[in-house]
Amino acid sequence: ARVALSMFVLVPHNLLILDEPSNHLDVGTVEVLTEALQEYKGAMIVVTHNRHFCELLHPTHVCKVVGEPGRQTVKVEARDLAASDWADMIGDDD
Repeated sequence: ARVALSMFVLVPHNLLILDEPSNHLDVGTVEVLTEALQEYKGAMIVVTHNRHFCELLHPTHVCKVVGEPGRQTVKVEARDLAASDWADMIGDDD
């Protein structure tokens, strides 16, 4: 997985779609990944439950899935993260 992630950084792209990229990585690898993504010049779509990782990326847009199961939609807003974005997270200590 680490080699695959490093290949995405080495080959020029203008859009990265990452689903839980910090899962199953040790702390050092997450730090290296975060630094590489902070320097990335293209657009990113990142799905993560890792609050600290997400905050370090300084997102410009926030997407949330809202609604009841079976009737859900995605809400996209051009704004910074807010503490309330994490309100529904179970087990979040921050």
